[in-house]
Amino acid sequence: MYGEFKIELLRKFLPYKHGAPSRSTIGKVFVLFNPYELSKVFVGWMKQVVVEAEKEFYNDTALPDSRKPLQKRQNLSQPLYSKKQDRLHTM
Repeated sequence: MYGEFKIELLRKFLPYKHGAPSRSTIGKVFVLFNPYELSKVFVGWMKQVVVEAEKEFYNDTALPDSRKPLQKRQNLSQPLYSKKQDRLHTM
C-alpha cells in the first residue's frame, strides 16, 4: 500500500515498470536473508548513522571544544547523554 502511494518517489531509484511490489513479494525477498548477517549489516549501518549525527551535532553547536578535531567514539554502546552524570559524554 505504501509503495502504491509513493510510486513516484520509488521510481527515482528503480523503474518499477509493473508497479510497486506487493507485500507478499517483499516477504519472499526477506525470507532469503540470513537474519544474523542482516542484523550485522543493520547494526553497522546504524553505527555510521550515529557517527554522522554526532558530527553534525558537534559541528552545528557552539560548544567551547567544537574547534577540536572530531573523533569517532570507540564505545558506541555508551549513550551520548547520561542522566546520572547529567552531561554529554566527551569523545
